[in-house]
Amino acid sequence: MSRYADFQLPPGQILMGVRFHPGMSPPFLRAPANELADKTVPLEDLWGRPARGLREELANSSTIPDAIAAFERYLQPPEMNAREIAMWAWLRQRGGEARLDELARLSGLGIRQLRRVCLTQTGLTPKRMSRVLRLRRASSLGRGGMDWAAVAAQCGYYDQAHLIRDFRELSGRTPGGRF
Repeated sequence: MSRYADFQLPPGQILMGVRFHPGMSPPFLRAPANELADKTVPLEDLWGRPARGLREELANSSTIPDAIAAFERYLQPPEMNAREIAMWAWLRQRGGEARLDELARLSGLGIRQLRRVCLTQTGLTPKRMSRVLRLRRASSLGRGGMDWAAVAAQCGYYDQAHLIRDFRELSGRTPGGRF
């Protein structure tokens, strides 16, 4: 998702999801992230028969641990590019605070190649991905009890108003709002 969206579930339904680290969804979903960005796509459109098997196992799960085990059986890690995994881990560890030329150098890619790889793997441009990671870091620090002005400074925002704008744009809420 490149922007905030609310999803309403009918009463009585249970929602389970998988949250991938940046760059990790395409091998699991078997589709480039930029083709899925901001869309709701049935898993059967991506996986075919295995998605139907997962749905049946989830429907037959009597406990949350059983449902998680079903997810884990179907989401086996594929072979992935070690350099790209390291690049995404580095960006995550820095809370999104990195210049594109640093990221390109680390990945061994040119700026244009980096943008293409980022779009394919995350559905977002490198800059947008950095903003999302920075907001996640800020959210974590704020929930930990840190003053929001201090969070803004520590996460590289110009000021607290800048932090609030990012929160509203990317999450649809203010920093003090509940997720």
